[in-house]
Amino acid sequence: MSTTADALDAMKARSEGLTDLCAEHLRQGIRHLQRNCHIECNVHEDVETDACRHPAQGDGDRMAASLADLPRLFAAVEAVLKLHTPFVWDFGFGPVTSCRGCADQGASEAAAEYPCPTITALLGPLRTDA
Repeated sequence: MSTTADALDAMKARSEGLTDLCAEHLRQGIRHLQRNCHIECNVHEDVETDACRHPAQGDGDRMAASLADLPRLFAAVEAVLKLHTPFVWDFGFGPVTSCRGCADQGASEAAAEYPCPTITALLGPLRTDA
């Protein structure tokens, strides 16, 4: 049985290096996928050629596999977010927001404070303002 790390490692392997490719070439490559023609880069045309990493012949298959991984990755993140939801409780000391998933597993009040370490670790890399 594979672990979560095994599944994520496979996804990372399929997408490795794709984010280093020239975004303009990727965009045009997807638009002109069936033409199989040479694509000029309009972004890096005035820059030395080493600055523009062209996709290789096999990158199309890897791009497709990486895109196919996204729904499974989104479903996994959504499942974690459903488990680690905030709830507010008050025992006379004022309202406290805790994580339902952590509290249900017996975490201490401090460890179950929302956002819990799981949510912080998950959402940190997803922030667009970082």
